[in-house]
Amino acid sequence: MEECSDLAWEVIVVDDNSPDGTQEVARQLAATYGEDKIVLKPRAGKLGLGYASGTLVRRGSPNNGE
Repeated sequence: MEECSDLAWEVIVVDDNSPDGTQEVARQLAATYGEDKIVLKPRAGKLGLGYASGTLVRRGSPNNGE
């Protein structure tokens, strides 16, 4: 992650209280990288994988070499 130190970034983790340890891993990452970089959003209840959907949001210069 050192190569990303000059980039503005954050990771948002939404956890539905599943027993897979997601919250603990997110807390460990937040302790390492800071709560401003690793944002944990726990929520009550499980809706299941069939309900899951996601959006990847990428922001940056329109002239980033791609």
